[in-house]
Amino acid sequence: NEGVLPLQQDPPAGRLRIALLGSACAAPSAWQSRAAREDWAAGDYYTVGGSGRVFFPGDASLLAGLEAAGYDVALHPVDRSSDAEAAMRGFDVAIACGGGVTQESRDRPSLRLDQDHFLQQLVARTRASRSVDAPPHVRLPPLIVVALAPGAILTSWAEHADAALVLFLGGEATGLALSDVLSGHVSPSGRLPLTLPAAEADATPPCAGLSCSYTEGLALAWRGLHKRPVAFPFGHGLSYTRFSYSWDTEPAPSAGGGATLDGRGDAQQPLFNLSFRVQNDGAREGQEVAQLYLSYPESAGEPPLVLRHFVKTRPLQPSQSELVSLSLSRRDLSTWRPADSSSERGGWRVAHGRFGVVVGGSSRPAEGEGLRAEFEV
Repeated sequence: NEGVLPLQQDPPAGRLRIALLGSACAAPSAWQSRAAREDWAAGDYYTVGGSGRVFFPGDASLLAGLEAAGYDVALHPVDRSSDAEAAMRGFDVAIACGGGVTQESRDRPSLRLDQDHFLQQLVARTRASRSVDAPPHVRLPPLIVVALAPGAILTSWAEHADAALVLFLGGEATGLALSDVLSGHVSPSGRLPLTLPAAEADATPPCAGLSCSYTEGLALAWRGLHKRPVAFPFGHGLSYTRFSYSWDTEPAPSAGGGATLDGRGDAQQPLFNLSFRVQNDGAREGQEVAQLYLSYPESAGEPPLVLRHFVKTRPLQPSQSELVSLSLSRRDLSTWRPADSSSERGGWRVAHGRFGVVVGGSSRPAEGEGLRAEFEV
C-alpha cells in the first residue's frame, strides 16, 4: 500500500470516482450458471468447487459491494489492458480485479490468476505513464489490484501496483468485505496462511499419475521456502497502522527439558515463558496478529522455522499497547521419534540444544522489527 488505501469517500475535488477494471470485478457466482449448478465440482471466485461448495443467490462481486457502500463506480468488464488504460482516465482511482478457481478432485493448471496477463500489462502501462518525462495529462490515476485467490498465487503484478489486496474465497459476503477494507471501515488484520511464491517452480507441482513421490519431508510448503526469495512470506499482512514489539520481561537463557512425552507425561507443561508488548505506533485503530516462531537445534532435523503460537490483539487505539504472554510447552519443544529395533519406545522427546525464538508480524520480520531470543535446553 503506497498510501492509496483506505479510499477517501469525499476527496477535495468532490465525490470519489472509481473505475473498476476487468471481468473479475463483477464475476458471477456458480449459482448464476446452470452449467455450474449441474457440475458438483465447479467452483467460482467466491467458493470452492466440490462437496464443500455452498450456493448463494445474491451478488457477491466487488462491484455490488462498492455500490452498496455508496461509491460512484464505473465498470469496464473487459480484460484488455489497452481498453482498461483508456477507461481509467478521468477517474480518481482505478481498481483492477483478478480471480482463480479451485475444485475438489482437480488440480489447478497454474498458480496464475485467470487475468494474470491483463494485470501485468495494466500495471506496466500505469507505471510507464508516470515516467519523469511523461506530461501530466498522460499520467494514470492510482491503481489498486484486488485478487480473489483460491490458494497460493503468483503476484508479479503487485510490485508496481499502488496497492494490492488479497482475499481467499470470501463467500457470499466477498464484495461487502472488500468494500469495508478498501474504504477503511475495517482496518485489515488478516495474515497469509501460506507463502506467495516468487515463481511457480518454487511450489510442489501437481502429480497426474497414480503413484506420486513427495520427498520434501518436513520442509513442506512455506517451511521449505523459508530461506529462499518469495513474493510475500507466510504470516505477512499489512494494516492501516503500524505496530512495534518490546519485551516486557527479558526471556530466560535456559529452559527445563527431559523425558519422553507419552501418555504418562504432561505434554502441556510450560518450559519457556515469554512476555512482550505490542504497541500501535500509527494514527488509526488496528489489530495486530503477533506470531511466535521456533527454530530447533540442528540435531533435531526440523525445518528452519516452525510456527508455535499466534495471538490477535484487541483493537488498539494509537499509542495503546497490549501485553501478550505465551509459553512454550514440552510438546512445543519436542520432536517425534519412532520406535527403533532396540527396546526404546517411540514418542515425543524434548530436543536438547540451542533454540531460537522469533516474535513479530510475519515469519520474516524485517531487520530491526519484531523480537528475537535464544535459550538452551
